[in-house]
Amino acid sequence: MDSIIIKSPVSNIKLTANNQYLLKVEFTKDKAVVDTLNPILIETKNQLGEYFNGQRKKFTLPIKEEDNSFSAKVYKALRTIKYGETVSYKDIANMVGSPKAYRAVGNANGDNDLSIIIPCHRVIASDGKLGGYSGGLHIKKYLLHLENKNK
Repeated sequence: MDSIIIKSPVSNIKLTANNQYLLKVEFTKDKAVVDTLNPILIETKNQLGEYFNGQRKKFTLPIKEEDNSFSAKVYKALRTIKYGETVSYKDIANMVGSPKAYRAVGNANGDNDLSIIIPCHRVIASDGKLGGYSGGLHIKKYLLHLENKNK
């Protein structure tokens, strides 16, 4: 496994990949370290740069498709949310066929290892409040504003 830490407008971001898949995207306070020969990390860095510049609306990176677990179904549903749009936790619960499992959707979002790439930041509460975000609400607000401005 290889890792790099890149700078972004909201936080440094640690990227981890093996030779086949992007494995993790996480916000960090660690110092940026961008030396890598891993082509997946290089491509992820480039695509995130385009995203933060308002040029990329969809990621085309190799990620490992999970099994048929509830979380895997949630992540698949999250990838269908269009750039610049939001849906509720309840909407995602309905999409995965478990209409009362909106809290479980929130838990799956919190466990998402591929922040931004699997866009859990696009999920908000039914009343329009932001809900939570593992990177912090200031990052969620920034990402939603960025997408709304560039859609």
